[in-house]
Amino acid sequence: PTQIYSSLLDFLNFAVLCLIARHVKKDKIVAGCYLATMGPQGMQELGARILAYAAYAQQKLAALPGVKVNPAPVFQEFVVDFSATGKTVAEINAALLERNIFGGVDLGRAFPDCQGQALYCVSDTTTAADIDTLYAALAAILGGSAQ
Repeated sequence: PTQIYSSLLDFLNFAVLCLIARHVKKDKIVAGCYLATMGPQGMQELGARILAYAAYAQQKLAALPGVKVNPAPVFQEFVVDFSATGKTVAEINAALLERNIFGGVDLGRAFPDCQGQALYCVSDTTTAADIDTLYAALAAILGGSAQ
C-alpha cells in the first residue's frame, strides 16, 4: 500500500503491527492481547529497538573484510554483499549452519543479478549478543580471527 506516514512514530507503529501480525496471524486473539499489553509506548520502544539492532548489525557486518552492507537505515531486513569474500552465499550459509546459525536468504537463487548477496533480518527477538555471535562466526568463516 502506498501510504504516507506523518511521522516516524506512525511508521514504527505500522511496522510493529505488521511484524506482530506476521508472527501470530494464526491466532488473532493472541496478537490482540499482545498489542493491548504493549500499548503505544511499548510498540514505539519495540520499533526503536528493532531499528537500533538493524543498524548495529549493518555496522558490525560491514566491518568484515570483503563484506559490503548498504548503511541506509532499514527497519528489519538488509542486504549483505559477500561477492568480494571469495565465498558463495551457499558456502557461508553451510558453514553458519554447522554453528547452528541460519544465514541470510541467498538472493542470487531468485535474482541472478544479486549473486553473492544475502538478505539478513533482525526481529523483535534479536539481541546484541545474537548479532555479535553472527559477526564472530562470519569472521571465522571468512578467514578472520574472531570466534
